Amino acid sequence: MSNTEIITNKASKKKIYIFAGIALAVILLAVIGIIAYSNAPAMRMQKSLDLGNKYLSEMEYEKAIAEYEAVIEIDPKNVDAYIGLADAYIGLGQSDKAIEVLEKGYDITNDERLKARLDELRKSASSDASANAQENNAGSDDWKEQFSDLRDLYQEYLDEIHNGYSYRGSGDWAAVFRTVDEIKEAYAPLIARTESFVEYLKTHDISYQEISEYGLPTEYDLRRFYIFTHQFDKSAALQIFSGESADGYITEFDEYNREIYFKLPSGDTHTYTWGDDGCVSSYTAVYMDGEVYNVGTTEEYSFTYDNGRIMSERVIQTIPEGDRGGIPGTYTTDTTYEYDGNVVTWTYYSGGQVGSICKYEINKYGQGKEISREFPN
Repeated sequence: MSNTEIITNKASKKKIYIFAGIALAVILLAVIGIIAYSNAPAMRMQKSLDLGNKYLSEMEYEKAIAEYEAVIEIDPKNVDAYIGLADAYIGLGQSDKAIEVLEKGYDITNDERLKARLDELRKSASSDASANAQENNAGSDDWKEQFSDLRDLYQEYLDEIHNGYSYRGSGDWAAVFRTVDEIKEAYAPLIARTESFVEYLKTHDISYQEISEYGLPTEYDLRRFYIFTHQFDKSAALQIFSGESADGYITEFDEYNREIYFKLPSGDTHTYTWGDDGCVSSYTAVYMDGEVYNVGTTEEYSFTYDNGRIMSERVIQTIPEGDRGGIPGTYTTDTTYEYDGNVVTWTYYSGGQVGSICKYEINKYGQGKEISREFPN
């Protein structure tokens, strides 16, 4: 081999090493960027807030507290986290702690929602103290004996949740892993007795703490039972009756068009529409607070069912220009559901590709417990 050939080969190898080094550097930078993005405070905060809401809806109060506290550590002015944290403490029967949380949040944020919730809770605590005094003077626990069967029904329901069962997603929609008839049959005894207890509370002074300690559901739980059994008209009517607009929330119920509309003080809106079968046919969220999503970000959900069981779901997310992150554009994801006895297979697609395949075991309440999860790609 001539000297010229040797020099040429060395130069070629040197170029190859240079290009390989550049490619490796680009890959490393990309990986670092992805890791940094996924661990960004805003992303971690939203994940914890979503988990907190999920645990709160499933009455896993201690887990919810941990997630809400994580949100506040990242963003000490996050009003939703203070409200969720207070509700979790209320769920544990610790009203005094809930008041402390709201007082701290209001001192930091000066947000009227926290003040309204704080005033409401203080008033309730005062009423509870009065009711406790009356109850002690009367020395009567007749209501406990009268609704002991409801306590047993509710405990059976809670045991299912504590055994790892939960609703699809965050539980904002109905229990969709069973048919409408199956769901209503499973919930019928629990709903009937809870309705009787809620009516009883209208004419009897019993503190929230006593109810919680004895283990009975409240009006809040009844509203969720209605949602889980596709009875959105009853849920909406109960919510309006409860006067929750005092916290700054606007609720509109249009029975003719089968639509429920919520507007939060932040400006975010949520609209649910359901069909003749009592199933939610569409759900639209518009985010206007600009804290997590770019202002005007929308998410549109559509569903198909077979006698109340969910068969498919499509989500179209539209992200406008903004300063909260996310690449502007429209993105579509799809999920399909296949049933085999008490097992549902849940396949998630993103960009036309299978992202994950999950199998869930289904209980009589339409809740699912994860059996397995795969990531084919």
